[in-house]
Amino acid sequence: MNEELKKALKILKKTGLKVTNQRRDILSYLIDHQDHYISITDIDKHMRGKYEHMSYQTVYRNLQEFEQAYLVEERPLAGGKFVKYQCDFN
Repeated sequence: MNEELKKALKILKKTGLKVTNQRRDILSYLIDHQDHYISITDIDKHMRGKYEHMSYQTVYRNLQEFEQAYLVEERPLAGGKFVKYQCDFN
């Protein structure tokens, strides 16, 4: 597990969110693409490839919780909402 993911999981725990496999995989995906904003739809497609029965609402809710924990930044851009892993925790 890389250091960025370890930091993110520590923040999840600190904010009272459970560390689940799904949350870990969403964070890993975001960390792997942290150089740009990613559409929530693309994250949903990726997660459904790993978790067939995962709903869009579950992905969206997790991303909202990550935003409240300051793990992601959310931006409305043309075509929908986009998120980016927040790697500067200062």
